Amino acid sequence: MIHIWDETLRDGEQAPGVVLTREEKIELAKALDDIGVSVIVAGFPINCEIEAQIIRTVAREGLNAKIGAVARGLKKDVDECLRCETDEIVIFVPTSDIHIQHKLRKTREQALQMIQDSVQYASDHVTTNFVAEDATRSEFEFLIRCLKTAQESGASRLVLADTVGAMYPPRMKSLVEQIKSHIPVPLSCHCHNDLGLATANTLAAIEGGVTYPQVTINGYGERAGNAALDEVVIGIENLLGLKTQIKKEKIYQLAQLAEKYIMIPIHQQKPLVGQKAFTHEAGIHVHGILRQRQTYELIDPKTLNRQTHFVIGKHTGDALMEAKLQELGYKTDEETRQRIRNTIIGYLEIHKSDRVEQFQLARRNIENLTRGITDKELTKIIQFIEALDVLQQAPQE
Repeated sequence: MIHIWDETLRDGEQAPGVVLTREEKIELAKALDDIGVSVIVAGFPINCEIEAQIIRTVAREGLNAKIGAVARGLKKDVDECLRCETDEIVIFVPTSDIHIQHKLRKTREQALQMIQDSVQYASDHVTTNFVAEDATRSEFEFLIRCLKTAQESGASRLVLADTVGAMYPPRMKSLVEQIKSHIPVPLSCHCHNDLGLATANTLAAIEGGVTYPQVTINGYGERAGNAALDEVVIGIENLLGLKTQIKKEKIYQLAQLAEKYIMIPIHQQKPLVGQKAFTHEAGIHVHGILRQRQTYELIDPKTLNRQTHFVIGKHTGDALMEAKLQELGYKTDEETRQRIRNTIIGYLEIHKSDRVEQFQLARRNIENLTRGITDKELTKIIQFIEALDVLQQAPQE
């Protein structure tokens, strides 16, 4: 059994410009639990008190999934997680030299000590997972030392993070297999999508022995995002022939809920949950689909509670045109249908400029929704806080 570990409420929210409210996080957590996710990481409590309160609220919802919170390899971070009453803590410490030297500004030995101290402290209180940040760019022997240190300090699961999407599938599978030969602990992977390989690398990691793949809804996350829940689940079951506990018929509904709250539109051609993932226009494709669905659809859309759609457009063939006209009550010959198709092409070309203008306006509106705080807004916030401080320091009459 492959257990799905979701990071939408933490890494998904880290997509630039995204903010999830308390109510939205709770609703998404409930939806993830309902669909069958095993682990839900609710956030990074050291970030701010508001975040900590939301994580605590999610942890108290009584969900079936295990609720986790994230900490750096620091006691104060672990204490914040413990205060949130989560089932699990996820501690991350860099294991690559570039991160250790330039971000932590520590030596390898100091990094190992961080792992030992933080994991041991956390595991004395609650189930603890250790994430080897930037594991895929780490020197292998040192990575093994870090993972063994975490295991010996009490970590229940070890997570290999492909932090900047630097892997490709054969190498990912080999890395997992090598690690499993050294350390007999359940493994997880966290793959980023910088080169568009997050799903492929996650599936390769599962082939190598990972049983807790990490995903986000619609692939939301930092930069280019993470491995998408829908793609990983369908890949596991349809390509690898393994089982998950995910209710596949609820995947599309979950994708739409996340899009509503995160406000980053799902790409129309995104696999499985994109608006056009099961939409056909080209004549050859439509003709094949009308005879046998599997000619041009690998996955039955009904699996995801979706349907096949046909679009009348520039590339529509005679078979679909005839079927559509009959549906509308028109009986036509092939010559008439060809004239109709030619007229449609001319109509679409004439109105292309209108559509371009609408597209640019929609794009600007979406960019404004997820732009984050401007310098002007930041200045106003600082001035507001300064004004509050002046009022609080004023003598009371």
